[in-house]
Amino acid sequence: MESLNQKKILIDMSNSHKKIKIVFMIDQLEIGGTEKQLLKMIELLDRQNFEPTLICLKPSKYFSEIKLPCESKILNVYSLISFHSFITLIKFVRCLYKNKIDIVQTYFFDSTFFGVISAKFAGVPVIISCKRDLGFWHTKGLLVVLKIINHLVDKFLVNSEAIKNHIAQYESIPLRKFDVIYNGIETKICNIKRTDENLKQHYNIPDNHYVVGIVANLNRQVKRVDVFIKAAAEIVNTIDNVSFIIVGDGSLKDGLRELGEELNSKKNIIFIGLQDDIYPFISLFDVGVLSSDSEGFSNSILEYMSLGIPVVATDVGGNSEIIQEDVNGILVAPGDYHCMAENICKLLSDRELRFRLGGNGKRLIKKKHSWDIIIREFENYYYKLIGNE
Repeated sequence: MESLNQKKILIDMSNSHKKIKIVFMIDQLEIGGTEKQLLKMIELLDRQNFEPTLICLKPSKYFSEIKLPCESKILNVYSLISFHSFITLIKFVRCLYKNKIDIVQTYFFDSTFFGVISAKFAGVPVIISCKRDLGFWHTKGLLVVLKIINHLVDKFLVNSEAIKNHIAQYESIPLRKFDVIYNGIETKICNIKRTDENLKQHYNIPDNHYVVGIVANLNRQVKRVDVFIKAAAEIVNTIDNVSFIIVGDGSLKDGLRELGEELNSKKNIIFIGLQDDIYPFISLFDVGVLSSDSEGFSNSILEYMSLGIPVVATDVGGNSEIIQEDVNGILVAPGDYHCMAENICKLLSDRELRFRLGGNGKRLIKKKHSWDIIIREFENYYYKLIGNE
């Protein structure tokens, strides 16, 4: 296989003023961190220099409900091993070749399998595979397939050093093939009013109550919201004027409700459900929590910090790359709800500490994770890959 540097030589540099054509491929659009980051990045790409296209293998409710930031298409590929998929792949190869696509960038397994093979046959100059978690869901069979597909990929784009180091070893990929670009966030969020008293009243949260909150996908056990609830049960034994908010929805919600009842903390725990705009709820938090057993780079931490909320999070994945202990947050071992409860109590009992950690986090977001900064990193990355520096 030609190296990336060899491929750059083949590019007609006289056409460097032309728009860079990028096809972004994802299994389907859901309301998740990866999808939100992808859509925002596509929206912000400079249209004078870039021509993005979004391809989804499967339809979704989310796809039909939102205004997409670029030309988009659904391939209706529900199974990778089928006659329909084979025919669709051939047509897609022709489409990539005909439109002279410069870069194909894939997310998740199915789109990576389909997109990488298509791009390779079409002679796309640069193929990028995005890795945004630690592969906690991989089976042995899937890992074998991934290692084969990885040989066809030019670059692996990740959003934390933790992912880079783990995936390099786990999937036997040379470190030189990895690049890291962290997640971005809109800094205008930082100006949201700190607390909405009407919202507290709507959910019957007493004025004198502290609020400890978590934003999480309740379909994924790995988010370990049960640890958050167990910590909550311990906290109310020490501090009685505290309410706990869970923002998110999913199949695990009923079981988590039952756990709250078993631990006699139900009356203090409020399930807010899925929200289109989570920031008014985060603005209520005195402490923001992340309790995952596995994490790539958490959007929730960025969201908490953007509003000046001090963070207590599990020390997994890329969390330690943004949280500095006792500077802008506190890290605890995964699953250790005793330690989590202890540190949340420490923050609730020390107003000065809460504001110091929250303020430091907010400044870090503006300095390193503003979308104004991150989008330039993406654009420069693409320029470099196709030799248009």
